[in-house]
Amino acid sequence: MRQNVTTGSSNVPAAMQWDALRIGLSWAAVTPPAPPVTLSDLKQLPNGACQFGYMDNGVSYGVYASTNLINWEPVGAATETAPGRYQFTDLAATNLPRRFYQLRWP
Repeated sequence: MRQNVTTGSSNVPAAMQWDALRIGLSWAAVTPPAPPVTLSDLKQLPNGACQFGYMDNGVSYGVYASTNLINWEPVGAATETAPGRYQFTDLAATNLPRRFYQLRWP
């Protein structure tokens, strides 16, 4: 919200303005969900590292990993390899028999 201020040559009325008004019981009720992410190029590299890519959908993601689907830890961010295309390589995966990944946005 903002309060307009009239000045000498302004044609803007001195009134309150807003660009959107949303009413709901929670933040999730008034914000649209993020568009789905399309993963690509999932592979295990010769050194045992895990690598995957994804297309940007306008949301900045952090990469989290887990070995048990319960305890999740941040493991970094992906690198932009082309406009809107990101790639993540997990070098720590070489020492783990299994590893699960999540992309999270605030």
